[in-house]
Amino acid sequence: MMTASIPTHRLNVHLKRLISSGYKVGVVRQAETAALKKASDNRSAPFERKLAALYTSATYIEELNVDPMEGAGSRAPTLMCLVEDEKGRDSKVRIGMVAVVPSTGEVIYDEFDDTLMRSELETRMLHLQPSELVLQKDMSKQTESMVKFLVGQHDAGVPGFTCRVDRIKKRLNPAAAHSFVSEFLAKNQMAAKEKGKGKGKEKVDLGEMVLDDDDEEDEEVEVKAAPASTTLLDLPSLVLISLSSLITHLTSFQLDTLFQHTSTFTHFTSRSSMNLNGNTLTNLEILVNSTDGKSQGSLLSVLDHCKTAFGRRRLRQWVSRPLVDVQAVTDRLDAVTEIISNANSSALTLCKLRELFRGLPDLERGLVRIHFGKATPPELLRVLQAFERVAKEFEPVDEEDRERGARTAGSGLKSRILREVVESLPGIREVVEGYLGMIDWGKAREGKKEEMFKELTEEVQDCRDCLDAVDYELKELLADARKVLKKPSINYIKIGEEEYLLEVRIAESKKIVPANWVRINSTKAVYRFRPPEVQKKIEELAQCRERLAAAANVAYSEFLKLVTTSYESFRLIISHLATADVLFSFGITAISPGYCRPTIVSDPGRIEIVDGRHPIIEVVSSQPFVPNSVQLGAGGSKQMILTGLNMGGKSSFSRSVALIALMAQIGCYVPAEACTTSLFDSILTRMGASDEIARGRSTFMVEMSECSEILKMATSRSLVILDELGRGTSTSDGQAIASAVLQHIVTNLKSTTIFVTHYPSLADLVKRFPDSLSVHHMSCLESPRADGFVDVTFLYTIKDGLASRSHGLNVARLADLPESVLAKALIKSKELEEKMEARILAKR
Repeated sequence: MMTASIPTHRLNVHLKRLISSGYKVGVVRQAETAALKKASDNRSAPFERKLAALYTSATYIEELNVDPMEGAGSRAPTLMCLVEDEKGRDSKVRIGMVAVVPSTGEVIYDEFDDTLMRSELETRMLHLQPSELVLQKDMSKQTESMVKFLVGQHDAGVPGFTCRVDRIKKRLNPAAAHSFVSEFLAKNQMAAKEKGKGKGKEKVDLGEMVLDDDDEEDEEVEVKAAPASTTLLDLPSLVLISLSSLITHLTSFQLDTLFQHTSTFTHFTSRSSMNLNGNTLTNLEILVNSTDGKSQGSLLSVLDHCKTAFGRRRLRQWVSRPLVDVQAVTDRLDAVTEIISNANSSALTLCKLRELFRGLPDLERGLVRIHFGKATPPELLRVLQAFERVAKEFEPVDEEDRERGARTAGSGLKSRILREVVESLPGIREVVEGYLGMIDWGKAREGKKEEMFKELTEEVQDCRDCLDAVDYELKELLADARKVLKKPSINYIKIGEEEYLLEVRIAESKKIVPANWVRINSTKAVYRFRPPEVQKKIEELAQCRERLAAAANVAYSEFLKLVTTSYESFRLIISHLATADVLFSFGITAISPGYCRPTIVSDPGRIEIVDGRHPIIEVVSSQPFVPNSVQLGAGGSKQMILTGLNMGGKSSFSRSVALIALMAQIGCYVPAEACTTSLFDSILTRMGASDEIARGRSTFMVEMSECSEILKMATSRSLVILDELGRGTSTSDGQAIASAVLQHIVTNLKSTTIFVTHYPSLADLVKRFPDSLSVHHMSCLESPRADGFVDVTFLYTIKDGLASRSHGLNVARLADLPESVLAKALIKSKELEEKMEARILAKR
């Protein structure tokens, strides 16, 4: 067996390296101390060691502000459990999913039907980006294939992958899962009830905040807990099976209490927001770029001006889930407008709110560490002080004062969202001040658990009394030693870890030091001794200290549990702060040059953009982006055929339209001179060309599969982008498929569509559907050359009508193909053009 040694203080560094490689890492610690073992009955036995902690990439929450898997803009490490209906087939299956983010306490669940393509599963995995998977043993082949494709399949413990895969050892049936979850909740309710009883027995007083030990309070605990169990037990059967598997899985990590708080449970799908599918997330580079899969160069990175970690997480949620409710979008836009308006009535309040974000720790992660009992005293103090700072920034107004017309901190704000944020913050002031009033800040900052509480528990007090008694006896023994040595001024000294030493010069030690004194250490000049009585007291002192440390740990753990009783209140404040942080981030985006507030209308399928730009390209490119205008719907054509030369900007234009629509629906200003848009129920894209050899799918198969999914999902309120459909097969087949798909969209789906193509014959459909369909092209300047080639200058502007040609040879020349090859291609191109013209004349 290979072994390696690491410094103790570097444990977390090496831990993160191992878990990032896919390992599950256990930390074994000595469970007995030397002093207490020496006083026990098994003093001659080996020291007992136990597994103290277990870690994987998703379950590592050992640090407040550092996450081994979470980079800027990326999602916090997520653990996802997937189970399938046992009656499912490869072609159609029902899947249950529960995903948890241990570092933030978030739980996402869903039960959904999926097709052969597993596009629904792909969408959820791309949204949640799990760093760990817990799967049932007998998943269908198509599901396994999708998992391999997205995260890379590997056996548990093999390095080289960021995603770890474990298998469910024993999958429960629906009835057993329901019973298991019910028992789990009942056990936690009982623990909460006992905790409520125990508070009255502790020497801890928070006034009215601490429940007394009486029947009424027990009933209150039960009443509060009942809705939680009812809510969870009403979840779909496959979700309950996934939940039961995750509870079992996380129990070994001591993280199963994560599921106590049902306020953290959210359904993946929502009626108020749009679920962007996997293709759209990828094609529009919403969360990561398509070059190296990093956040830089994505829409998320462009919009991210957040000051807090929890604000960045909220931004990621908003960007990946555009709203479909007009009022909700308007509320966000109103907030952003007020932030950038600097109105006198709200400027001071908004300035104070903005300043709150400076220096805030990761409160969301800190609260979860407190909940799991992992927060150190300095971390606890920092989190509580941050909450106190937040709570004291604005003055509270009680209901009586409000009824008398008293102005609240948010009275000057027009935005409903901002007003709710400001008025909610003082609500935790009394609670936080109560917690902070119980501890000595200086001792907590130093990490001294045994001294940080102003009122001590009985066990801690007993241990401190023991220490005082031993210390008194050691002082008496010092007086005896002075008499023996005949040195009335000699005192105890401490060298390194050794204390209560008596130092005597070597020359005189043989004359005055008794033979039974224990020599501890020495130098060239002195010996250091302990009398046997002092040595015995030192052992007693060590035992008292270790008992004190144990008692202090218990008291500290109980205090963390007490703080956790305010978990929901604190989490609500964090949510409000995250919302405000994102809105201020949108405000920074809004004041960028050339950004405007979009106008949201109720007309379905309408989007009008004046001089719109691509929000990502104009940031990452050193060249200015050429703006373009577009009008779809609202009395004009709702579907657009877009033609033009290669590299002429067709894809960038169509992406910019989709991104502007998305930005409008998350409540953000957009890169345009003006924008009027409906709220789309989905944004569906089919772009690019790629194969999936690992899944046995060719380029054309991927293309057709994605197109099929779009035709199934699209409605009259959808925005559809189809880029060069049919290019993966022969020209005749591709043209036929493209024409049929476009006709289906125009006549049946009626979706707002940009159809990018190199098939000029599709323009004939405009004659059949003049009210619905229009044709446009990306313009350029053509300059003929003496050698027969044409120099092309890209203008990147959209014009009405069909493009004259695609200028593929120009792109080939730019790619530096050999001149001999280009010359032959030019000759062949002219031959084919002449044949085509002859056919057209013959038909006439």
